[in-house]
Amino acid sequence: MGQDRKKDHVTLCASRPSEVSTPDPLMKAMRLKLRAFPRLDAGAVDTRCAFLGRTLSMPLLIGSMSGGWREGGRLNRLLATAAQAHGVALGLGSCRPALEDRAAVEDFQVRELCPDQPLLANLGVWQLRDPGLRRAFLELCALLRVDGVFIHVNPAQELVQPEGERDLRGAEEGLRAFLGESPLPVLVKQVGEGFCRPDLEALARLPVAGLDTGGAGGTSFSLVEALRSGEPGARPLGEALAASSRPTLETLLDAVPLMGDRPVLAGGGIREPRHAVVCLSFGAALVSVARPVLAAALEGSAALDAWLQGFARGLSGLMAATGCRDLAELRQERPVEVQEHVWDHYRRVL
Repeated sequence: MGQDRKKDHVTLCASRPSEVSTPDPLMKAMRLKLRAFPRLDAGAVDTRCAFLGRTLSMPLLIGSMSGGWREGGRLNRLLATAAQAHGVALGLGSCRPALEDRAAVEDFQVRELCPDQPLLANLGVWQLRDPGLRRAFLELCALLRVDGVFIHVNPAQELVQPEGERDLRGAEEGLRAFLGESPLPVLVKQVGEGFCRPDLEALARLPVAGLDTGGAGGTSFSLVEALRSGEPGARPLGEALAASSRPTLETLLDAVPLMGDRPVLAGGGIREPRHAVVCLSFGAALVSVARPVLAAALEGSAALDAWLQGFARGLSGLMAATGCRDLAELRQERPVEVQEHVWDHYRRVL
């Protein structure tokens, strides 16, 4: 993957035009139940959680977004430093550049900056069709000392991308083979289109360690590719795919019961702590956030620290206001109510 393409991705992902313009109607229908008498010490609200054998200070993963271009290494180091300081997990951007060019490996070597927090490598499902690339990726994961692996599935993006994959056969078989070979936990993630229920059912039957919903509501890589493509028809195709994508909360509601005790990360359009509280109430293990963190990181470490501090304060504050002392209580109490007039409209359009 060329540096220019990844630079385009980072630049476009940091801009509003890459986001789905229509808010998730189901998320919009949710309202928190704020208590008049919470009966707790707000300073004692506990947002800690476990993920991949490590402890996070709050249930947040910085989503995959950088790597493979001149500034990618700098961004990864900045994000890793912030993840360690704020006690959150970090998903690296696609590691494919490091498999194609050994000089790019150093862009992803951030474990020393993030020794205590979960770190995940990332690769597209299409590369898993090649047994040699599967072996090379696992060797890279060992070198990077990651705790787990994201495999992203992105057929809609590939269909719009000028350099994208057009032969979409064999991906599930490659994933099955990789699951049998990987000594690391493997999570599967979408990139803005969400998972339909049949795909969730199929993934639940596989020995995957978890899922990231990657639903509609935030950055859509179909739109990202449409914005950078000059090919005839690319823009309307990307817009049509983005408009047809499944919202994050809808995907989450199907995924959580299907996955059982395996973690489901709510990713796609999580822009504020309220969104996180709603998703965590409905069983998300963590929320993953990419674009807002990327935008802050591009401004520098001070802006990135301020964003993460603000998110942590908002999360603990909303939990206190709803009377929930910790994440277990948040999930048990589920302090969320559905605004019926919005929900009725949502059911009608379904």
